[in-house]
Amino acid sequence: MLREAQGTVPTAAAAAACSRRGRIEQAVSALGVLQPQRYVDVGAQVSGQIRRIAVKACDVVAQGDLLVEIDPTVQRATVQADRATLDSLRAQRAEQEAQHDLVRLTAERQQRLIAVDSTRQEDADTARANLRMAQVRPAPAGW
Repeated sequence: MLREAQGTVPTAAAAAACSRRGRIEQAVSALGVLQPQRYVDVGAQVSGQIRRIAVKACDVVAQGDLLVEIDPTVQRATVQADRATLDSLRAQRAEQEAQHDLVRLTAERQQRLIAVDSTRQEDADTARANLRMAQVRPAPAGW
């Protein structure tokens, strides 16, 4: 007010700078917790070693896209072993069926022979018992 009375106007100190194009870099350190917008479960139907990764970090992918290729060597070996086991079981079943047919035919033959008194009773009884055992024998595992 004193200056106004004296008729002088106060002067403000002005800071001036030239403008120029550039980057403003400012780092802020803060603690926090990141939460995804949504969760996605990713899984494989088989386990094994990864042969190839088909995507890179930050690639956009859609449902059904190939992400990784798993080495099929272990699965192929497992399939071959399972096929060999299946072939073996089929052979065992065929052998059991043939054995059952032989036992049945022997029992039928012994029954016909005993009817005309052409075989021993013991042989007919053994054939009949063998047939009963063949009928109750369990099938090979897996059938």
